[in-house]
Amino acid sequence: KDLEQTIQNQSDDNDNNIANTAKINKALVRLFVYCGNYLDAEIANITLKVEEELRFLKNLTLG
Repeated sequence: KDLEQTIQNQSDDNDNNIANTAKINKALVRLFVYCGNYLDAEIANITLKVEEELRFLKNLTLG
C-alpha cells in the first residue's frame, strides 16, 4: 500500500512540475517580449538623440 501511494505521489509531483514548467516558460516568453519591445524603443530614442546632436555639429570628419 505504501509503495502504491509513493508511486502516485511521484506521478502527481511530475504532473505538477510539468504544469509549473509550462507556466514559468510562458512568463519568461512574456518577459523577453516586453524587454525586447522596451529595448527597441530605447534604442530608437538614443538613435534619434544622436542624429539630432550630429545635425548641429559642423566640420565632421570620418576617421
